[in-house]
Amino acid sequence: MTDSNGKNRERKLMVVDLDGTLVDGNTLHIYLICGLKRLLRRGRIIKAASIAGLITLRAVHAISHRTMKFGALKYIDESDKRLRDMFVSRVGKKVNIKVMELIDQWHADGNQVLLATAAPETYVSWIWHNDFLATPVEHNPERIEMRADVKADAVRVYAAANKCNIDTIVTDHHDDLPLMKLARGSVYLVRPSAATMRHINRQFGNIVILS
Repeated sequence: MTDSNGKNRERKLMVVDLDGTLVDGNTLHIYLICGLKRLLRRGRIIKAASIAGLITLRAVHAISHRTMKFGALKYIDESDKRLRDMFVSRVGKKVNIKVMELIDQWHADGNQVLLATAAPETYVSWIWHNDFLATPVEHNPERIEMRADVKADAVRVYAAANKCNIDTIVTDHHDDLPLMKLARGSVYLVRPSAATMRHINRQFGNIVILS
């Protein structure tokens, strides 16, 4: 990209979170519900029961969220087209319009947008058709999630490789604090909780709240 004087300049990068930010809700929960319904409709009772059991164990804090997530994902047939259609439809109804307008404007200005999320990469490409970073499901024996410092480091690598300045962060949660610290411009918080505001208020003067 060139400026008004014809000189090359780095593009600005806006990094957008998925759950609670671009989507009003938790996409993993939506995916698991859709997966359960499809398994039951196809008579895959044992697999459906296995997912339900993992969800129950997580609900009573008997297992970690990560154990539940990776354990449940292996029972869902991601090649099921009806599952995909159901999931995409449900997520589409929960897209945050204000965040989407911000993304569209950012693209219109010739800048770069990157979706960065702890959600599994299994379904992210179904709902986002640009560059993204997500939690690998295959070839991830340590079950490392794309969150906190891991996400911040991955975004830094992406920005360097694509010659972008990390300018703006859009998120809803203080888990992204390491990422926010990389922002040269603004930090947009989408419906932040009181806990998130307590973590962030004293560290940033460039906060914009999106309701």
